Amino acid sequence: TEHQPSASERFASVWTGTHLLVFGMRDGGLFDPCTNRWTPASIRGMPIEIPDLGSELPIQPVVVGRHIVWLFPPSEEFLSPSSAKVSAMIFDTRGNTWSAVPRTGAAPNPGLSSAIVVAGSELLYWGVGQAGGCARLDPQTNTWRPISTRSAPFARPRLRAAWTGTQVFVWNGDRGSLYDP
Repeated sequence: TEHQPSASERFASVWTGTHLLVFGMRDGGLFDPCTNRWTPASIRGMPIEIPDLGSELPIQPVVVGRHIVWLFPPSEEFLSPSSAKVSAMIFDTRGNTWSAVPRTGAAPNPGLSSAIVVAGSELLYWGVGQAGGCARLDPQTNTWRPISTRSAPFARPRLRAAWTGTQVFVWNGDRGSLYDP
């Protein structure tokens, strides 16, 4: 099929809500099931870890509107030294471009013990231990801003969060709190 990504044992995929996005080692594609057509998806600027590790990455991609966000742990165990310097990579499905979010300022240290929700056009992140930090990511500007931890539940493994439509409910297994972004 025209523009279908090359066959590859190593790949990453994500459902955007309307399309299937696939990145292989050599190319990428966006599949529209309504038209049964593929559109090329750029791999220029994409870290090799995304298709190489695919579903083995510790945090799966998050869809925030037209942006697909891959959060990266601060460990070179999973990443090359250059990729370990970024907190996230963002693919813009409309612009067909990749951008890096540096590990600076309010950027958290994404890890396995975390809770992530999408609230409107932002990704909200709560982390535990070495995966610590509470921050919100705006994929339009590639910037992190801190989230207040005042009245937040004590962070611990298996932290969970849910978007209510107006607020985020964060639960730590013992107590919860509401956060109004």
